[in-house]
Formats: sequence, structure tokens, C-alpha cells
Amino acid sequence: MDPLPPTPPPLPPQIPSPALPTAPAIPASTGGRMPGYVIALIIGAFCVLALPVLAILAGMLLPALAKAKEKAQSIKCINNLKNLGLATRIYSTDNENVFPGNWLQVTNEITVPALLCCPADRDHHPALDWNSVRDVNISYTYLGKGITNGEPTRVVAICPVHGHLLMADGSVQQQFPRRPPIPVTRRDGGTWLGR
Repeated sequence: MDPLPPTPPPLPPQIPSPALPTAPAIPASTGGRMPGYVIALIIGAFCVLALPVLAILAGMLLPALAKAKEKAQSIKCINNLKNLGLATRIYSTDNENVFPGNWLQVTNEITVPALLCCPADRDHHPALDWNSVRDVNISYTYLGKGITNGEPTRVVAICPVHGHLLMADGSVQQQFPRRPPIPVTRRDGGTWLGR
């Protein structure tokens, strides 16, 4: 018979491993819930770390939002002037090619009185209906009295907020602050585009 294999040498004594840190025990008196002061600490840490970041982001976004709002109001103003230009052209076609004397003569051609008010104008507010239209509801300065269809470079109306010009041909000349002002000349009792 084969001899028995030799017995292995005994293992060295085991060194106990250090205890891993554990979460503090939640006292039984709290019903197994996290104590209120821990929740308060977590919320406080969030406020200290996150709110300044949010404040910085808001500070960066607010100017961009203001510019976007200003641009949108300018576009809406141009749209209003284009609709008013169409209304005055329709009026002149029906009245021997002569433009109306004021905005209130084109109430049949203008769909709503709110078109007479620039969206960025804080001094004037849109009227709800034609019966309540007063000077306080009209933003655009009307200069079209006596204009005929044969004068396409005459200025019919000006937006006092943006400086946009409604021309007698129905076009709108946009005024941007970065550009030099649009040259307008007063002659022959009217306002004309150009010098």
C-alpha cells in the first residue's frame, strides 16, 4: 500500500481584518426613520452648493431672454405695420387712390384694433373693440393724409418705439440700433424716404 501523503504544515494564525466603517445606526426611538437634523444638513448642503450655481446660470440667461423678447416685439411691430399698410392700400384702391386721413377711417380694412398698438409700447394699450379706440390705444404715428398710390417712397406711419417706417407701397423699413438711422426727408407737406 501506498504511504499516506504527508500532512500539510499548519497555517499561520489569522490576523483579524480591521472593521469597515458602517453607517451610524438609526436610533430605534425614531421609528427607523432618519432624524430631522440629518435631513436639514442634507438640504443645507444642497442650498450652499447648488443655489450659487443656479444664480450664476440665471444671471447669464436673463440678458439673453431680454434680447429675445425685444427681437420678438420688433418682429410683431413689423407685422402690425405690414397689416396696416395693406389696410391703407385697400382703402386707397376703394377711394380713388387716396390714402385715409387717419387710422379710424380704415376700420373696415383692419381686422382688430390691437394692430394699432406696438407690442413694446408701454404708454399705449390695445383696444378691445373699435368702439373703445382712443388716442391712448394707438402707437403708430400716422403721416399718410393726402398720399396717393403714385408716391411709393412716402412714409405712411412711424413706430415711435422701434423707428420702423411704413411706406406708401406697403413695405416696412426696419430700423436697427446698430445701423445709422434711415434717412427721412420732410418736403411738400409729407415725409419721404431718402434725402
